[in-house]
Order: sequence, then C-alpha cells, then structure tokens
Amino acid sequence: MKLSAEQYQPLFSAEQVARIDKEAIRCGTPGLELMTRAGQACFELAQKLWPRRGCIVVLAGAGNNGGDGWVVAELAKRAGLDQQLLYLKAPEALRAEAAEAATRALNAGVNARLFSADIAFEKSEQLIIVDALLGTGFGSELKEPFRHAIDWINHQRSLGASVLSVDLPSGLYADTGAVSSAVVNAHASLSFIGRKRGLYTADAANYCGQRFFEPLGVAEHIVDAEHSSVLLLESVDASSLRRAPVCHKGSFGHVGVLGGAEGMTGAALLAADAALHSGAGLVSILSERATVEAARQCLPECMAHLVDDTQALLNLLEPISALAVGPGLARGEWSSKVLCAALKHASQNDKALVLDADALNLIAEQSLRLPQFSRAPIMTPHPAEAARLLNTDVNAVQADRYRAVRELSERYRCVVVLKGAGTLIADSDKIWVSPLSCPALAVGGAGDVLCGLIAALLAQGLNAVAAAKLAVCAHGLAGVKIEQQRGVLGLKAGELPELIRTILNDSL
Repeated sequence: MKLSAEQYQPLFSAEQVARIDKEAIRCGTPGLELMTRAGQACFELAQKLWPRRGCIVVLAGAGNNGGDGWVVAELAKRAGLDQQLLYLKAPEALRAEAAEAATRALNAGVNARLFSADIAFEKSEQLIIVDALLGTGFGSELKEPFRHAIDWINHQRSLGASVLSVDLPSGLYADTGAVSSAVVNAHASLSFIGRKRGLYTADAANYCGQRFFEPLGVAEHIVDAEHSSVLLLESVDASSLRRAPVCHKGSFGHVGVLGGAEGMTGAALLAADAALHSGAGLVSILSERATVEAARQCLPECMAHLVDDTQALLNLLEPISALAVGPGLARGEWSSKVLCAALKHASQNDKALVLDADALNLIAEQSLRLPQFSRAPIMTPHPAEAARLLNTDVNAVQADRYRAVRELSERYRCVVVLKGAGTLIADSDKIWVSPLSCPALAVGGAGDVLCGLIAALLAQGLNAVAAAKLAVCAHGLAGVKIEQQRGVLGLKAGELPELIRTILNDSL
C-alpha cells in the first residue's frame, strides 16, 4: 500500500444530495429513471457479491429508498430468481416515483406482502436481504414497525443471510455517522449521486460493511460545488519530502518534544522516535529529569534537555522549528508553566506547533486563550479531549463529529485533527475525512506517534493542513498494514514509526 498523488472525492450532506437529485430531474432526467438506475445498480451489486445466493428478500419502506427496493424485486423476478418483497407501507399508499415502481413490480408478478416480525425462511444462508427501509431523509428516532424490521434483518444476518443496504444502513444518520436506537448491520452499502458524509466517520464503520458508490449518470456539472467536506483517500502527496543529493540535517528541521512528566516518560519517547523515523533532521526532548535520563539511554539519536524552569525552556526553544507539546505532559504546576511559556514563544517567534494530549486538557481546564499565531497550530484531540475543549460531553462530540471539529477549528483558530474511526481534519470551513478505520490503533501511545509524525512533517516545511493530512494517512496506513500482517490485536505503538518510515519512503 503506497501513498501517491493527492486525490479527493466530495462528501455531501443529505440536504445537498436532495438538491442535486432535484437539479438532475430539472435538467431532464426523470425521477423514475434515477430510481430505476439505483435499483439496477443494487441488483447487479448483489449478484456480483453473492452470485450463489438463491433468493432475494427486499424490505421496502415508504419513500424513494423503498421505491429503489421495489425496482430490485422486479429485476430479480424478471431474472427468474426467487424473490420476496416485504413492505412496511402498502403499495397503494405510496406516492410519486415509489408508487410507480411498486405498480410496475406488482404487474411483473413480484411476490409482495406486508412485513411481519414472525416471517421466517427455511435457509437463511441462501438469502440476499436488501435493506430499502430508510434513506437519507431519516433524521429522528425510530418508530415501529421499522425497529422490528431492522431487528429482523439483523437476526437473519446472524443466521447466515447477506445484507445489502440501499444508500446507507437504515437507522444510520446520513450527515453524522451516528446511529439511532437500532441500525442495520450491513455487509455492503451502495450510495447514489453523492457520497454521504456520515458513512465515513463515527459509528458508520461498524454498520456499513463495504462501501460502494454509483453516481447514476448525474453529470458532474450538476453536483453541488458547495460541499464543506471531502474524502481523503489513501493517497496524498509526499513529494515535498524528496531530498536533493547535497543536503544536511539542518535542511530538514528541528523537532522539539515538550512533555514526559514524571511517570509519563514513554509518551515523549514515542513522539520523539516517530519524529526521527519521519524525516526530521534533529529531534530534542525537553522534559523533566527521569525522561531526560531515559531518552539518553533509549534514544541516542535524540538530544535530551532538562527543563527545570521557564527560562531554561525558552533558551532551548530558540533552535526548534516545530514544537510538539503534550505527550506525557501531565497537568501539574510544571506542566502548566511550560505550556504557557511554549505557547507564548511559538506565537512570538513564528514556530510550527502541535498541541496534543495534556496540553489540550490544560487549555480546557484553565480556559486558556491561545495567543495569535502567524501560522495556525495543529490540535490533535481524541473525542474526550475534544469534549473538554468544547465544554460538552463525548456523546455530543460523537453525535456530530463534523460540527465538533468545525467548532474547535473556529474557536481555537487551529487546524484540528479529531481522532477516531474516520479521523476528521478541519481548517476553518474546510473538512477532510480519512476513510481508514483501524481498530489495531486503539492502543495507548498511538496518538503520541501521530503527534511526533506531524511535528516532523512541519519541521520539513509542510504547512499545517498538508502535514495533518499526510500524517493521518501514513499513520492510518501503518495500522492497516499491521492488521493485514498480524490482525487487530496486540499492536504496540512503538512498532508504528518503522512502518511509517517505509510508507513515506515508498511514496517519494
């Protein structure tokens, strides 16, 4: 797996996709034609993914998502397959294109009946279940019979059925990736017209399965250009890290890692090691005595300096070009003093700055107002740290990660990396999301490695946004490689820097 030229794909809110859909119809593509294309794409994907499954069972809701399901059932009937459509709203009560799709399917002889939770099939392992219950318009709590229908789908999956969700799993919120009180656990999801931003962050990775996309022939010029978020693929531009034949260590920056308070030595060492492996010309650890001694023994490639007062720190910061503050910083008196001194120095001396871990916690606890920076610092909170910075709780952050990361960026005038499945990167009104979800990275120290990696990229001259995006990709890809080689259990954060070095070098 290799990083290459930077590529983006836009992500959209449900409201934006609805506008695109209406504009496509206004420009001459009938709504029923779009519905037919969507159903055709679902049917073909189901056949491709599970060619040996003998029966297609469609659960159809009341709106256009349900209409897509009626099309799937009709196509299955015309292909001579066993099929069954279970509707939650009677065909005669449907409206517009969904009503037309239902009429056409019934005229073709589709087996259709009202959904009931006690419906059973003899061989669930032969079923392809198409979830066409709730589309992008779903935005409230589930009501019956939809909850029962979702539970029924998930039960059939547990018995061996394969599940394909139309547009997105029913019960998942299209804009945020949060879930309702029940949600379909799909093997695959097929989105139409525009990729829904909620499918790439928060809880979505637990329910979407493989993500597929079909634009339905909607012309590119129709697509809403005002999307506020884009999908960051596993490919970003690392070419700026290439080196001329004649160079020296000073050409590639000096990273300072400020942290490693008593009892938290490892965090600072991990960040410094990551900076070394990511190309920084020089790396210094600025810390208390225990960490300085440990660094001198464990990381001879680093310089290690005792910081026992703020004046000593300011002297040591002079040659630093990119400063990472927070790994193992703790929250004591020493921590607070050195953080405030580092913030002031970075602001006054145009230093690149990464704020992580306890630096963020101290900023939140003490309601510190960040000084003005000529170049935006980078904050790297996980959801709990984000909640503290926003004076809210983790559930509120996870309920709408896009809103949370945007608010953090605006409030603190920073580039923000909101960590977690579907990591988000925000710079003012622009948001990028990584499609990588790596459970192997759910281990202590992985965030310290990311912090050191970002600092190294800043030290080598990348701006804050470019450094954040490249670091998130390289860090995520390292996690993916570990999972491919050994599985998701047992990663030690100290294994990541060497993998990151390989990924970056392979991309030059």
